[in-house]
Amino acid sequence: MHHYIFTITAGRTGTAWIADLMANNLVIKAVHEPLEIDDFGINMPDIKIMRSFNERGFNSEVQQFWQNKFANLESYPVYFESNHSLAKCGLVEHCAGHQQKNKITFLCIRRDYVTLCKSYIDRGDFDNMTVCWQWYLDHKYRNKIVDPAALLEITEAGPVIWYAFEMEARQEYYKILYGDQFQFVDLSLETMTTQANANKLIDELNGSTPARLPPARNQNLHNQDDLISSKLTEIFMQIDFDPVIVAQDYIDQGHRLG
Repeated sequence: MHHYIFTITAGRTGTAWIADLMANNLVIKAVHEPLEIDDFGINMPDIKIMRSFNERGFNSEVQQFWQNKFANLESYPVYFESNHSLAKCGLVEHCAGHQQKNKITFLCIRRDYVTLCKSYIDRGDFDNMTVCWQWYLDHKYRNKIVDPAALLEITEAGPVIWYAFEMEARQEYYKILYGDQFQFVDLSLETMTTQANANKLIDELNGSTPARLPPARNQNLHNQDDLISSKLTEIFMQIDFDPVIVAQDYIDQGHRLG
C-alpha cells in the first residue's frame, strides 16, 4: 500500500480531477489544495515558502514548513494530495529524508503544450506576478533548470512556455536523482481521463476497477480563439526541447534545485 501519493506537475493539468478520482475509488484521504486561511504556511505553501525555495534552496524556513505539514499527515494511513505547488518548493527534497520514503509515490502529469499554454494565456495567469509567486514559477528565479533567454527572444509568451518546459524538466530532474528511492508514475491529462487508463492507475494504486470517473473540473471557459493555438503551434515547431537532456545536463553541471 502507498502511504503518501503526491503529484509533480504544472498547474492546469487535471489535478482537481485526479483528486476526485482518488476520492471516488480508493479508501484514502484525497486533497486537491488546502485553501482555508489557516492552511497557508502550515498545510499549504505560501508565497514566502515558494519564493524561498526557488531563490535560496531547501533552507531552514522551507524545511520547517515541510516538518509541520508532514506532522499533520501522520494520522492518515494513506494520503493523496494533487496540489501542484508542492513539488515547486521542496516536496521531493523533504521526502528524500523521510523515514517512510519507500512508501511514497509521485504522479508526474503532463499535458499537450499548446493546450496547456493557451489555458494560461486565456486566464491571464502570468499577467500578475503574485499569481506566479504563489501558484506557478517566475522565470527570473535563481534556481531553475531551463534557461528562459531564448524563449523570451522568440515570443512574448516566453514566460508561459518557459514554465511548461521547466515543470517537465523538473519531473525528469527528480526522476534522475531519486528514481531509486520513490515510485514515479508518468501520466498525461489527455489519456488518464479515459476509462481504460483510469482503471490502470487505480489498479496500480491497489484500488478496485472499473474506476468511477468524476466529471471534469476547473475547465477553461475563457477565450476559445483558435488564433492563439495556431500561434503557439508555430512557436513550438521552432523549438527543440528535450526535458530529459536538459535535466541531465543541469545535474551534470553540479546544479541542484535544493
